[in-house]
Amino acid sequence: MMNLSKELAPVIAIYGPDGAGKTTSAHHLQKTLERSGFDCEIYQLGVYNGRTRFLKTLKDISNFILDSSNEESQKNSSNNMKTIGSRRSSFAALIHFIDVGFRTWQARAGSDIVIADRYVHDLLIYDNPGPLRRLFSWFEHPPFYPVILVGPSDVIAERSEYDEESITAMYDRLDGLNFKQIDATCSPEKTVAQIIKGLDETESFPINISSTSPTTRNP
Repeated sequence: MMNLSKELAPVIAIYGPDGAGKTTSAHHLQKTLERSGFDCEIYQLGVYNGRTRFLKTLKDISNFILDSSNEESQKNSSNNMKTIGSRRSSFAALIHFIDVGFRTWQARAGSDIVIADRYVHDLLIYDNPGPLRRLFSWFEHPPFYPVILVGPSDVIAERSEYDEESITAMYDRLDGLNFKQIDATCSPEKTVAQIIKGLDETESFPINISSTSPTTRNP
């Protein structure tokens, strides 16, 4: 496997609501990259996937102070599907920001290529980040290539734990992010092909994936 020898590992961040195919796409992308000779790892770097003990402790403190439950979602009693709640406080956002930041630093310092199943922008879905949003640029330090898996809410809801209204709300909360949109309704192979095509067209990303042998772009 080749070593890119970068101070910060390149990040390919995959976003989208539950059911959009983030995890499936991440695994297919990892296999494609490894077949091309690149060393990469998948990390769960969102608010609720890959939680640490540190986050659990801070959440317990937060729930005690605010006398509230800081859960990701609630069950809809009528159809037994999850519904997304309202965004939580800036205090909750700070807790999640610290935890995600720690996990992201570990990932980018210890891998050649990071495939992120969710990323810091997850805060936009679950919390009210307020001024913390200005700090998202820290996580977008190049090389950074983010994509959002998109599709009709009713189609995504069919393969999600969340109802259609919640899927729409998740997309609305991610609206405004100037990230590459990838069709989530096609096969995982076609989804990954779209991601790789975008990577190869991005001059700021240091690798050329579609070539027959692994190469790095000239700085």
